[in-house]
Parts: sequence; C-alpha cells; structure tokens
Amino acid sequence: MHVTLVESDLRKAAFLEQTARAMGVTVQVIAQRIELLDPLDCTILSARALASLNGLCGHASIHLRRDGVALFPKGRSYRDEIAEAKQNWTFHHEVHPSMTDPEAVILALREVSHV
Repeated sequence: MHVTLVESDLRKAAFLEQTARAMGVTVQVIAQRIELLDPLDCTILSARALASLNGLCGHASIHLRRDGVALFPKGRSYRDEIAEAKQNWTFHHEVHPSMTDPEAVILALREVSHV
C-alpha cells in the first residue's frame, strides 16, 4: 500500500513526517496545497475539515481514480452539503454513522463528476 499525505502547512507536514518515521510507517508527505498538485490517481481519498462537500467534490474529481472512493467526515449539516454539492456534481454516495459523534457521518462518494 502506498499512502500519500497532503498538508499545505509546513509545520504540520514536518510533524506528519516525523510521526510516521517514529512509528515506522512509510508514507509520502507532500507539503503543498492540493489545488496545485497534478492528479494523484487515488484509490481512496479523504480529507478532514478542508472544505464543503461541494469543494471536496472538485478535489475528488481530479485526484480520485474512476473506481476509487472518497471518504469525507461531515457534521450534522451533511444533508445540506449533499444537496448543495448535487447542484454542481453527480456522484453515488453512502452515509455511514460516525463512531465518535452521534450527529456526524462519514460520506463515501464514488463516480464524482462535474454536472
């Protein structure tokens, strides 16, 4: 398995590299904004507290493989975010309950494309 972490904040990127090294985990850390990257061709794409679902769909459409899945943690307003995103994007989605917050969910999106 190949894991790539994208973090634009240099301090946080250094922390991720140091933590991975200390844990003996091999990862690639890219210290750059995701908007500036060439397509990553991800099997699984995830982001936490980065953007609305509408914005995340834009990243997924660029970086996610055609057969990949995007996993996005969302809070209690996830239904509104889905409705907003569906105005600009088509995708199949599943809603999974969060194990850490009864009002939160994990959205699993597939086949994300611009309308």
